[in-house]
Amino acid sequence: MDYKIDENLMSCLQIPGQSGFETPIRKFLWERLRNYGVLSRDNLGSIICRMKGTRPEGVNWFVSAHMDTCGFLVHSINGSGQIKCVNFGYQSTDACHLQPVAISTSMGVVHGVMYAKREEKDKSTFTIDIGVRSPKEAKELGIVAGDPVHFTTNPFLIGNPTKKIICSPRLDNRMGIFELLLLAEQLNRSPPPTGDVYLVATVEEEAGARGAKTATSMVQP
Repeated sequence: MDYKIDENLMSCLQIPGQSGFETPIRKFLWERLRNYGVLSRDNLGSIICRMKGTRPEGVNWFVSAHMDTCGFLVHSINGSGQIKCVNFGYQSTDACHLQPVAISTSMGVVHGVMYAKREEKDKSTFTIDIGVRSPKEAKELGIVAGDPVHFTTNPFLIGNPTKKIICSPRLDNRMGIFELLLLAEQLNRSPPPTGDVYLVATVEEEAGARGAKTATSMVQP
C-alpha cells in the first residue's frame, strides 16, 4: 500500500489541474487507467473508464471522483508589476497567505509568492509577487488576464513517530482519485457480478459540478 500511495496519491498531488485547465492531471489519469478498461472522454474533458461486468443484463454502475482543484485566475497587473488574482473555488484566505504559487502562461510557468489579505468579512484580495517591478516586465513573461494560478507546495509527511499524515494542497479531490485508481485495480482482478462499471474522473467540479453532469448524461447509468 505504501508503494501505491507513492505511485498514485503522492504523484498526483504534485500535478496541477485547476478547474477548466485539467490537462496535466488528465494525462496522468489516462496513463493509469488505460490498462483497466475501455477509455473515452466527454466533450468537457472528463475521463470515462468502462470495465466489463460478468452479467451483461445487470445494473450498470457509475463511480466518480473529480480531478480538478481550486485555484486562482489572473485578473490584472498593477502599477508595481504585481499580479492581482480572483479566487476560483473556495479557498481560505489565511491558508493562502505567503504560499508559493505558479502562473501558467502561453510562454511557460512563472513562479511567485501569494499575498492574501482579508479586507472585509466576505471579501479578500489575492496578489502575487513575481519579482518584477513594472507591468511591462510582467507582460513580457506572457502573463495575461485569465491565466490559471496553482499552489506549488509538494506533499509532505508529518506525525511523530510514524510520519503517516499527509499534508498537501489538492488532497481532498486527489484522495478521491486515488480511491478510484484502487477500485480500478481491484475490479481488474475480480470483475463485479453485475453489469458494467464506469469509473469516471470528472472535470470542473469546483465550477458547479459541470463534469459530473455531462459525464452522467453520456453514460446514463
